[in-house]
Amino acid sequence: MESKNDHYDSPWKEAIERYFPEFMTFYFSDAYALIDWSKEHVFLDQELGQWCRMLSWERVLLTGWSG
Repeated sequence: MESKNDHYDSPWKEAIERYFPEFMTFYFSDAYALIDWSKEHVFLDQELGQWCRMLSWERVLLTGWSG
């Protein structure tokens, strides 16, 4: 279910994806220096979301936690 707040972060995500090298060098200059920028980078936000949902479901199954 989507709420009216679900898309407020979309412009930020799009900006970071478009200017990722610049974002990294500004905020994480040490990490930027370690990245091989000749290789394509792939954003895995959908996969991360699936993984987090899976972990939440496992927590419910393993601990009986429902809150």
